[in-house]
Amino acid sequence: AFLVNISLSAQDGVEERIQQARKEFFEKELQLTAIESEAFWPIYDRMRDEQEAIKKQYKMNRKIELMSDAEVESYILSSFEVEQKQLELKKRYFVEFKKIMSIRKLAMMKRTEQRFKRELLKRMRNRRQGARGNKRQNRNSDDNF
Repeated sequence: AFLVNISLSAQDGVEERIQQARKEFFEKELQLTAIESEAFWPIYDRMRDEQEAIKKQYKMNRKIELMSDAEVESYILSSFEVEQKQLELKKRYFVEFKKIMSIRKLAMMKRTEQRFKRELLKRMRNRRQGARGNKRQNRNSDDNF
């Protein structure tokens, strides 16, 4: 149980750092004022929570290759439901965001989300490659003994 708590704590710390980086990135890219930022984050966080809930509701549990044709068809039809719910969610939050920020900033949100994800993945890859390089370097070093 102790090991589980450590890994959960580590994951919580990572999530907090990602959230902080997202906040800084969005505020810079969208040039949010202090007033906009204060209103933006509770709405944005609610929207993300709802998006995740929709995704979890329709998560596929098996590989398509292992499903029967009827199961695959059912999965495809449910994916249309997911897309529809996500679209309805976007429309609803569009109205909310429009109340607190300019339409131009609102239009830039999707691009900002995509750029943040790319930057985050790039940082994670660089960190992994750096860790691998350090392990190789340590294996080849005579200082280990």
